Amino acid sequence: MARIGSVPRGLVACAVAWAFALVAASGVAADVAPAWWGYDRPATYDAVKVSVFVPVRDGTLLACDLYRPGAAGVPAAGRFPGVVAEFTPYSALRLSGSFDGEADYLTTHGYDVLVCDVRGSGLSGGVWTQINSPAEARDDYDLVEWLAAQPWSTGRVGQEGFSYGGFTTFRVAALQPPHLVAIAPMSSQDNLYQDDPYKGGIFGPQEPAWPTIAEAFSVGRIQAAVELALWRSHPTWDSFWQQIAVATKYAQIDVPVLSTDGWEDTLLGPAGVGTYLGLKGHIWTIMGPWPHAPAYAFPGAQPIADAVPPGALLAWWDHWLLQLANATLPAAPFTTFEEPQAGSPGWQQLSDWPPPDVDLAKAALTSDGRLSRKAASDNVAEPAFAQVPLLPGGSVQFDSAPLAGDTVVAGSVRVHLHAILDEPDANFYVQLLDVAPDSTATLVKEGYLRASHRLSDESPSPIAPGEPTDFDISVLSDDWRFAAGHRIRLVISGGDPTKLEPVPYPVTVTILTGRRASYAVLPIRGRGKANVP
Repeated sequence: MARIGSVPRGLVACAVAWAFALVAASGVAADVAPAWWGYDRPATYDAVKVSVFVPVRDGTLLACDLYRPGAAGVPAAGRFPGVVAEFTPYSALRLSGSFDGEADYLTTHGYDVLVCDVRGSGLSGGVWTQINSPAEARDDYDLVEWLAAQPWSTGRVGQEGFSYGGFTTFRVAALQPPHLVAIAPMSSQDNLYQDDPYKGGIFGPQEPAWPTIAEAFSVGRIQAAVELALWRSHPTWDSFWQQIAVATKYAQIDVPVLSTDGWEDTLLGPAGVGTYLGLKGHIWTIMGPWPHAPAYAFPGAQPIADAVPPGALLAWWDHWLLQLANATLPAAPFTTFEEPQAGSPGWQQLSDWPPPDVDLAKAALTSDGRLSRKAASDNVAEPAFAQVPLLPGGSVQFDSAPLAGDTVVAGSVRVHLHAILDEPDANFYVQLLDVAPDSTATLVKEGYLRASHRLSDESPSPIAPGEPTDFDISVLSDDWRFAAGHRIRLVISGGDPTKLEPVPYPVTVTILTGRRASYAVLPIRGRGKANVP
C-alpha cells in the first residue's frame, strides 16, 4: 500500500504568464516548418489609425482603435474586409500601442482592423460585472456587424485575439453574427473553470494572478478583490462557469477556426487540445512549444522561439476574407511541435489528434515503486510507501525501467488509482517526468483531481472514509519524446499547499497496488509501446 499526505500543489508562474499574456499527413522532415507558413505577399498600404467609439445595441459606447489601409494619413478608396483583432479589457495595452504590430500587419496588407475595450473596462462605457459576461459577447456581435456595415467594408469580417482576446473570439462565433466568416483564436480557454482557477476542482493558487493583472490593465475598472471573491463563490462547475466556457458552445460555432496554442501553457492548459476535439471537422490547430505567450512573429515584436511567421495568419485571412486562390489552408488539421525542444524532430503535420498511430499501453503501479507493463508477480496489495500527512516527502513515485528505444507519448496520460482515504476528501496532484540516465528529471506535464470531484465538477460527492474508491486523473496532453535509456516517472502527492488550496484537515491516502488495482494508461505513438518494459 502507498500512503500520501494530501498537501495541495498548483499553478506554476501564473503571474508571469498573465503578465506576458497581457503586454492525413505524417511527420515532416526535422526542424522544417510547414510549407504553408511560407505564404507571403507585399504590404501595399500604410496603416491609418484613429480612435472611435462604436455603439452597441443598448447604446453603450465601446472605445476602439480603428486601423484602415491608406497612405499619408488618408484612408484608401475602395472596400476592404475587416478583422476584429483584439477585444479585451486591457485598455492600458491598447493605449500604449501594444497591439499596433498585430493590427498594422493586417492593415498594411489590406484589412480594416478594430482593437476594442470590452464594456466596463478602459475607456468603454457600461459596467464591468465579470469575466466574459453574456453582455460582452453580445457587444462583440455588434462590433462585427458594425464593421461589416461601414461603407468602406466588403462585409466579410473575421476575428482573432490572444488569451482574453481568444476567449472573446470563440464566444462571439457561438452567437453566429451574419457577417463573421472565420476566426483565429490564440491561447484561449476551453473550460476556464478547469483550465485556470479550479484545475481538477482544486482552487489555486490562493491568490490567482489574473484579477490583479486585470485591475492594472483595465485602468482600474476591474476590482481584483471583487473578481476573486466572485470566483471563490463558485467552487463548482455551475452555470457561472458553464456560461463562460468555450466547451459549452461547440455546437453553435460553425465558422472555420484556426487555433494556435502552446504545449507549455501552464496557465490555460494547453486548452487548444480541447477546442480541437470539440470542433473537429472545421478547425485547424497549431500546437507549439510555447508558454502562455503570443506565437506569431509580427513585425517589430521580439518573437518567441519557434514562432509562427505572420504569413501563416495572413494566408488564413486571405483565403476566407479576400478569397484569394493561392492562399492555401493548412495542409493537415493538427500541426504540432514534438517536445522537448532540445533534439526535437520539430514540426509535424498530423491528420488527427491524438495521432491515428497511437496505441494505449497499460502499466501497473507496483508495490515496489515500478511502472510496469509486466507486473504479473505483483498481484496483491502490499505495503509500499508510508507518509505522515503534511510533512515533507508526502508523495509516492513510480518509475519505468529504462526505455529500449525512443518513445513518444502523444495525448493525455491517465492515472487510475484504487485508493482508501481516511477523510471525506483529498487532493491528488500527479507529475509526469522524463528521467535521464544521469537522474536529471524534467517535468513534462501535471494532472489534478479533488477527490470529491471524481465523478462530477458540477455535483461533487464526498468519499466514504475507509472504503476503496476509484479515481481517474488525467495528466494534461503533450507531444513528448522520451529518449532511449530514459525512464518515465509518475509522482503522486497532495501537492504544495502554497500553490493549491489544501483540504481543511490532514488526510492519509492509501494507494492499493497490484494487478487491476492502480495503473497508468500511456498513449504511445507507433511501435513505441514495445519500448516500455
